[in-house]
Amino acid sequence: LLNGVFQKNVAIDKVAIAEFTGKLMQLGIVFVSIKKGLPFVWSVIAVVAAMITNFLLVFWFVKKYIKIHLQWDVKYWKSFLKKSLPLGISALATFLYFKVDAILLSFFQSDGDVGIYGVAYKVIETLIFFPAMVTGLIFPLLSRYIFADVEKFHEIVKSAIKFFAVVVIPGTIGLFFLSPLAISVIGGEQFVDAVGVLQVISFTLIGIFFGHLFMGVAIAANLQKALMKILLVTAAINIALNVILIPKYSYYGAAYTSVVTELFVMCAVLWLIASKTPFRLDIEKLWAYVLAAGAMIFVFMVGFGSLLMTALIATLVYSMIIFGSGVITTNDLRAIRPRSK
Repeated sequence: LLNGVFQKNVAIDKVAIAEFTGKLMQLGIVFVSIKKGLPFVWSVIAVVAAMITNFLLVFWFVKKYIKIHLQWDVKYWKSFLKKSLPLGISALATFLYFKVDAILLSFFQSDGDVGIYGVAYKVIETLIFFPAMVTGLIFPLLSRYIFADVEKFHEIVKSAIKFFAVVVIPGTIGLFFLSPLAISVIGGEQFVDAVGVLQVISFTLIGIFFGHLFMGVAIAANLQKALMKILLVTAAINIALNVILIPKYSYYGAAYTSVVTELFVMCAVLWLIASKTPFRLDIEKLWAYVLAAGAMIFVFMVGFGSLLMTALIATLVYSMIIFGSGVITTNDLRAIRPRSK
């Protein structure tokens, strides 16, 4: 609830510090519980302790920006709930289509299949903070300029799209080829079947990254109601596809449904903001992205020693092409950098 204060004041680093400290608390308790042979409930206690630590730090940091006190104001509550209801329903719909695949998988398939899918999806869950973080950082700029200064708005969005593209292309390719290593580290040899699942859902990163950015633009333009309708339709499509595909294809059915769902959200929200806002999709030097992606795939397919060494070389080759072609410039980084005023 308090994160919005830091977002408005372009001080999201305080939230990151609080969350990181909470995760350290969780990691420490889990590590000790494993070493001491404590029951599983201690892993649950670790989550609770992490959340409490996170909240206490955020509550302490927020005092710099606002004073918090209890107030009974029913009139304001009604106004607030009326404005926030579409976003609340949107959040519920997003949570539904993001989690319902595992739930339906447990209905139609064995616990083993649920575990395999869960291990693969855990990798994706650890990465989705990044687009949300970047979108949160630039959201005050989007809402400030979307109607007041259209050219400035275009500059920010254009730079954000380039930045996301530069990150998500190697991220998707790298995750696809590094899936065996990722699953080995997270789940061990008993979850080797999760490798193929992770390779499929690695393509959800494209929809997740750009979907976050496009939804940020939609919210900045006060299109919450239209966004809510898109996400409700998405949840319905997700459930229908899962019910159809999971009984026949198990965790692969859930994985392909996730890819379709995320790409559908991205395209639908893109259509919304392109038709209702000054937003325009302007991608320069598309050839450089294609060349860099092709070169990265080629390096992975040829292989240079270990998988990690190959990944390092592939990343260097990709970076050289991207920065050598001038896709990303210092002006782009300045455009999406939050200002203190």
